[in-house]
Amino acid sequence: MSTSPDGPRSSVSSPTPQATLPQDSIIEAPTAAERLRALAHYLDLPWTWLIHRCGQVGKYGTSDLIQSRSRLVSAAGLDTACSYVGALPTDS
Repeated sequence: MSTSPDGPRSSVSSPTPQATLPQDSIIEAPTAAERLRALAHYLDLPWTWLIHRCGQVGKYGTSDLIQSRSRLVSAAGLDTACSYVGALPTDS
């Protein structure tokens, strides 16, 4: 770190204000639902099956299926995510 009349200056540059996805991203899409659909396609998961299964898991709940060891992942969070995917339209 160097000093100037205005005070100390850092030699570390600041990151760019907004990161962007590469042009060849496999999940590049304008909406969350379209990105999820692209990811399902990439993973070779049938979209209608994924929506149906996520709806079932969201309705049943995951508290009996998982035991999270992270404070960042909870059964309630997984239930919410599965319910969201389960409520997406199958034809879009």
